[in-house]
Amino acid sequence: MKLSHALNLQRKRRCIGKRFLELTAVDKHYSDQKTTEIVAWLLFAPAVFAYDSGQKEATELAVLKGQLEAVRQAQMNKKC
Repeated sequence: MKLSHALNLQRKRRCIGKRFLELTAVDKHYSDQKTTEIVAWLLFAPAVFAYDSGQKEATELAVLKGQLEAVRQAQMNKKC
């Protein structure tokens, strides 16, 4: 019985060890991803702050579209 118990513990240890190695690889991948993220922030953060949403131009474009539509409607009404 003592031998059987020792073999079970040995199998359990191998199983845990195998899973531990698998998860260590995942942990390394996570660490690599975080390093990549930090590098990306360092390289591209200035670009984020320089980003222009184009809101002013979008508003102007919407106004011009409205004006064009108003002129088109006026032309249709006057049969020009």
